[in-house]
Formats: sequence, C-alpha cells, structure tokens
Amino acid sequence: MYQVITRGFVNEYPVRFTCCLTYYGVSFALGDNIGGNRYINFVMALLVEVPAIFLADFFSKRYGCKYCFSRSLIIAGICLLGSLVASETLASVSPPLSLFSKIGLAVLGKFSISAAFMIAYVFTSELYPTEVRNIGLGVVSVAARLGGILSPLILMTDNVLLPICGMGVLAIISGLCAVSLPNTKGKPTPQTLLELKNNSF
Repeated sequence: MYQVITRGFVNEYPVRFTCCLTYYGVSFALGDNIGGNRYINFVMALLVEVPAIFLADFFSKRYGCKYCFSRSLIIAGICLLGSLVASETLASVSPPLSLFSKIGLAVLGKFSISAAFMIAYVFTSELYPTEVRNIGLGVVSVAARLGGILSPLILMTDNVLLPICGMGVLAIISGLCAVSLPNTKGKPTPQTLLELKNNSF
C-alpha cells in the first residue's frame, strides 16, 4: 500500500524541485542575466503569468493535469534553450535581433513554467488520498522550496548562459519524468490509502 505513495514521492520530488527552481530562476534572470531593460523584462515576465494561469486552468480541465504539466515543463525547457541558441547564433548577424529573440523566448519560457507552477498544486492534491494529502503536498513542497532557495544562488555564477542552460535541460528532463505520473483526469479523488491501492491510476 505504501509503495504507491513512495513511488509518487520519488517521481514528484525532482519534478517539483525543478519546477520551482526554473520558475524563480527565470524570474530573476529576466531582471539581470538575460540583458535588455530589467524593468521592461520584469513587467513582461509579470504580465505573461495572467494568461498562463487562465490557459493552464482551461487546458488542465480539458486534457488533464498530467499532460498539461509535463508539456508545460518541456516547452519551458525548449524555450530557455532556444533563447541561448538564438542569442549565440544571431549575435554576429544582428545584435538587436539577438537580444529580442533571447528575451522573447525567455518570456515564453516564463509563460510556460508559470502554467506548470499553477498546475503543480492542483495535480499534487489529486495524486494523494485525503488521509495523507496534507503530508504529500507538504513533502513535495519542501522539494519545491529547495529549488526556490537555490535559484538565486545558481544565477550568481560568472557565466550568464550556464544557469539558463541548466534550467532548460532540467525542465525538459522533469517534463519527461512527469509523464510517468498517473493521469487523474475524470477519476475520483481517492479518500483512503486502500482506495488508492485498489483503484490505482
């Protein structure tokens, strides 16, 4: 019975760590590490969260939290890696276009990771039965907070591109790991551990 809960913790712990690390890391990076005007970057990063939340809610109800969560993480990782590739390849051709593409893709990454961050709390609550839901949510929230604590420290490195690249790679790997989490769409939330074992997702 407890193997089901343990498997959930093992799968979700690194995913939530990466989700929070990337969410705060991109938010901080748009202020200083990406380039351009830090105030405009911050406002853009703030504004993309509003549609991200509404779209995450709409698509998670329509297609399920698992698929939206995993895809949001993968898209965020691709956007972050794309911002590095675009900035490096376009730097010699057109520096303004390089900066624009780098900031634009980073903001798209922030949009996607904001959606994943919103879905994470709902999805986690659906994974665990009522009698241990608070423990499950608390344990994976510890992992998330560790990611949030480390995000500004990672950005303090001398190499500006390395943290963004690391967050992008981790987001893609976590998105692929999130595929192994159970799909909860259209299924009743389990009330007890026994119910979770008998009606495993």
